Amino acid sequence: LLRPTSHKLRLRESAFEGIWVEGLHHIYVPNAKSAVELLRQGMLARAVGCTGMNSQSSRSHCIFSLRVEQQHPDGFVQRGELHFADLAGLERVDRTGAHGQSLEEAKRINLSLSALGNCILALAQ
Repeated sequence: LLRPTSHKLRLRESAFEGIWVEGLHHIYVPNAKSAVELLRQGMLARAVGCTGMNSQSSRSHCIFSLRVEQQHPDGFVQRGELHFADLAGLERVDRTGAHGQSLEEAKRINLSLSALGNCILALAQ
């Protein structure tokens, strides 16, 4: 969301780098305040729209990943990652009164949430 684009984002996977989204980038932040500011900027760029059920309905998913590194005096480096996800809400099309572009967005949101549910179910088995 910090570099808005009109093309679709593509997921990639490799044995060495794991899973990532092609075209995304890392930004170094020296402290928590800077990280929160980046998160705020990204949230301002999110797509929102008015529906029959919500005046500020999120029309996009957002994932904020934070990689933390600490280097010890002996040279040992500890790393950790936190991933925060804010997903666009599932919408009952018959209740929202969606039509046109809003209806198409709702269909894509519902489809992506269904796919996510299938992934979580498969991981849980």
